[in-house]
Amino acid sequence: MKPKIANAVSSIPLSGIREMMKRAATYDNVISLGIGEPDFGTAKEICERAFRDAVGGATHYTQSQGDPELVEAIQAYLMKRFGEDFSTRQIVVTTGGIGGLSSFFRTALNPNDEVLLIEPYFPPYKHLIEWVGGRATPVRTSFESGFMPTGQTLEEAVTPSTRVLLLNSPNNPTGAVIPAETLDDIARIAVARDLLVLSDEVYDRLLFDGLIHESIWTRPGMRERTVVVQSFSKSYAMTGWRIGYAFGPDPNGLLSR
Repeated sequence: MKPKIANAVSSIPLSGIREMMKRAATYDNVISLGIGEPDFGTAKEICERAFRDAVGGATHYTQSQGDPELVEAIQAYLMKRFGEDFSTRQIVVTTGGIGGLSSFFRTALNPNDEVLLIEPYFPPYKHLIEWVGGRATPVRTSFESGFMPTGQTLEEAVTPSTRVLLLNSPNNPTGAVIPAETLDDIARIAVARDLLVLSDEVYDRLLFDGLIHESIWTRPGMRERTVVVQSFSKSYAMTGWRIGYAFGPDPNGLLSR
């Protein structure tokens, strides 16, 4: 029988990121810029603690939301970072940042719902959206503008089918960091046009030149309509561990939208 592969999979082109990673692996002395990964290993203390826990029996299924001890640790971290109360109901542990992204799209999108993607963007975004029947709508930026979106370009891109705006700051692949005033404009548009916002913030701790990361989550009206995706991969050099998390409003609030 001739194998049949779903169009959603067969239509995906070979990843340029993975191709460059494969090429770099054939050289002995090269700095690979093909994939977003720290060039050092996970901290010894983390590895040793994980080993002790594994030997101690922490190798079984956890609750669907994630291990309660980890969920509570994330809760404490978020409360300290944002200076506000978080319920554990607002947090879910995921299989890396990609797990958070794919779970969001499966939960929030109906067929033909549009998601605004600010170009350039992380290539898997488009495929994850299309796998669940959504439509990825690019929003153009330019080198001259520092790859920054503007309120005008975003507003012009919104249609009656637009359901979600996806943000990624610091951005992969450009490194662009959305400034506070632009986030204010984006928040205003999201509230006015009743959009959900998915904010991919996995690079939030990799900032230079005195920059401070700002999250769309903190803007007025955004806690009710924003889901933030995070990962241990970048901040703690744990790419191969596949651990991430997402947080947002109470699940009942999202389901009622």
